[in-house]
Amino acid sequence: MENKQNILDEFIKQELEMKPTPFLATNVMARIEHSRHRSNIVFNFAMATSVAAALLMGIFLGKNYTNNTANDAYSLNINDTHMENLHLYNTEE
Repeated sequence: MENKQNILDEFIKQELEMKPTPFLATNVMARIEHSRHRSNIVFNFAMATSVAAALLMGIFLGKNYTNNTANDAYSLNINDTHMENLHLYNTEE
């Protein structure tokens, strides 16, 4: 256990002894500013197409859901007197 603690203490000591370079932030910012960013035309086209398809599908589904112009009401009439034999309970013996 002490060996692990010594290794850990040695590692922390080495990390604390390291001095950062004074121009690190400047160098990093310069690389970020001067980096070339190539835009992929195929990726941009695919993203635009997928957004347009999702938008059109949403509009189509919204119209299809709310645009119910059928005035015919479909109903199913069931004569359930033969299903429930309530007349057996109503008869007087």
